[in-house]
Amino acid sequence: MAAVKTVLKKTTNKVVVRITATTAADTATIDLQTDCKMTNESLVAGADSQQVNIVGAFWTTSSSVKIERNGALISDFHGGGQILEAEWVLADQNSKDIVVTFAGAGTLMLELSKIAGFNTPIEDAQFGGGDNPAAVGE
Repeated sequence: MAAVKTVLKKTTNKVVVRITATTAADTATIDLQTDCKMTNESLVAGADSQQVNIVGAFWTTSSSVKIERNGALISDFHGGGQILEAEWVLADQNSKDIVVTFAGAGTLMLELSKIAGFNTPIEDAQFGGGDNPAAVGE
């Protein structure tokens, strides 16, 4: 069965996702190209262009919750806890979708940091804070 995935916050450089499972073997996938992209952003073309690091986690589960990227185990959490201001980076995996699998009922919240592959029309460096985010170059 599928776990319920909710994107709670999405900015140009951060994403917060909550995943809730009700039974064992519930899974959810955080798709970097859809779940992390803001509506006014465009994606850099090419395979593995979107890169996202996991920088924080909060979890509570009756058993365990496993985080994988491209089949590589990133972490396996048990019970409840939190890790803040961490950065789980596997250089060859940070462009892969994040797959979460629960062994029992539980909730996982992940804070993600967008590293590369997302273009925003906001050009503060060139045009200042008054840039028109609806148009590139204005």
